[in-house]
Amino acid sequence: MPTSSILSVAPVAPTLTIHWIVFLCIVLVFSLESFRSGSSRAVTFSIALPLTLLFSNWLSNAFLLNQILKIYVNTSTLQVALFSTLFILFFFLTHRMLASSPSGMGGVLPAVLSGFAATIVLMTIWSQIPGLIGFWNFGDSVSAFFGDSYRAFWLLGSFLILGYVRS
Repeated sequence: MPTSSILSVAPVAPTLTIHWIVFLCIVLVFSLESFRSGSSRAVTFSIALPLTLLFSNWLSNAFLLNQILKIYVNTSTLQVALFSTLFILFFFLTHRMLASSPSGMGGVLPAVLSGFAATIVLMTIWSQIPGLIGFWNFGDSVSAFFGDSYRAFWLLGSFLILGYVRS
């Protein structure tokens, strides 16, 4: 391997923060899972996560539940526990709904695409949940990249990619 190619990567390496490394590790996990068993779990994850956010926001305005949630779910740890419980519920419900559909095309490229798409959905939703931000705050660069200004475009692009991979 020529040294010029190694030196061309060296200036980029210091700008790669731990937050981007965590992002790439999550992409790797989703990609390996998609390569192993198809894209159905990545698609299920990507549908269940926004549903959970939407439903958890509705719970705070629900009749009678809003008072119960204010009393018992008043710390960020309990908010994360409630969100996680709702996510598990929606994950299994969504997975059951999609279980009869084909898993999509196989191969490395569809697995990597579904891994990136599912991770992008995770990053855009993560930045909206205060309890999860308290658990792990991705840096300013990641937050700006997946923040409010571009959230709709990232989600739309991710769902388009997942739709392509599942076709």
